[in-house]
Amino acid sequence: MRKLRVMSTQQLEDACEQAFLNLIQEDSEKALILVTGMFVGLTVEYSKRRGYDTDCDIKIDGGTGRDITIHKPKQLPGLNGCPTTKDE
Repeated sequence: MRKLRVMSTQQLEDACEQAFLNLIQEDSEKALILVTGMFVGLTVEYSKRRGYDTDCDIKIDGGTGRDITIHKPKQLPGLNGCPTTKDE
């Protein structure tokens, strides 16, 4: 059985960064999907833990840069009591 190597936080950060840079070189679309999903997931979890309503839009003030809005979860027609109407 192989012995697991314990890595420091800095080593883990460096390895993760290098793996992500490799993914960008290999498939930038997958890299964008990965980082966007991670950002949204972390932001929603952060907001939940601080008691915010995550069923609403989450707005992030970008200061002098761009603002970011994470839209509320999509409601699927016919599920969880949501209406089955179609917007046109």
